Amino acid sequence: ALETLGLAGNHITVEGIKVLVDVLTHQDCLLTSLDLGGNSLGFEAAKALANGLRENRTLEHLLMASNEFASDSVWRLAAVAIGHESLRTLDLRGIAVSMATVRRIEEKSRYKRCEIKVGELDEAAQRETEALLYF
Repeated sequence: ALETLGLAGNHITVEGIKVLVDVLTHQDCLLTSLDLGGNSLGFEAAKALANGLRENRTLEHLLMASNEFASDSVWRLAAVAIGHESLRTLDLRGIAVSMATVRRIEEKSRYKRCEIKVGELDEAAQRETEALLYF
């Protein structure tokens, strides 16, 4: 059974995200880690993923670094992650977000199980993301 899916830098479209949401919401889904970093995803993709995450009970790590989300999309994903029963990591680094959104996420997620990473990528994460985008 597929537990880890790495699709970083694969030019995933909104239509592709909707297919992934169908997988995430299927009763037999065993996926625990999904990497969608560096795919130029925007609002519609964030909206579809947030809706799908509400129904998923297996995903533990969602890596969304270096996409093209605006602050409202980042908050939409973070708000679902904060109350999610299985999600442990939501990586939204490398996405330009307002300080108000960062503070709001930090405040709301302070005592929750899911670690939400926002802000700039550190050097190691930047190198890893760049390596994924060029393979």
